Amino acid sequence: MSIFQDLETLVKINSFTTNKQGVDKVGKQLRSWCEELGMKQRRFSREFIGDHRLFSSEHVPGQKILLVGHLDTVFPPG
Repeated sequence: MSIFQDLETLVKINSFTTNKQGVDKVGKQLRSWCEELGMKQRRFSREFIGDHRLFSSEHVPGQKILLVGHLDTVFPPG
């Protein structure tokens, strides 16, 4: 897959803030990609909103980087 196809996959998922199922689907897709890169995931389950996820890798030498973001969107379905 290309990076543009990957982005399209994410954009097509309804991940509106209150759509827990959609937000969790985005998290599962990111988990799949991160696992391909050798990363591990910790998932923090939430009852009414999408689960929180922490991805990390212990196998990368050199400087470290921290990326922080969210998996939901502010756009309602449609």
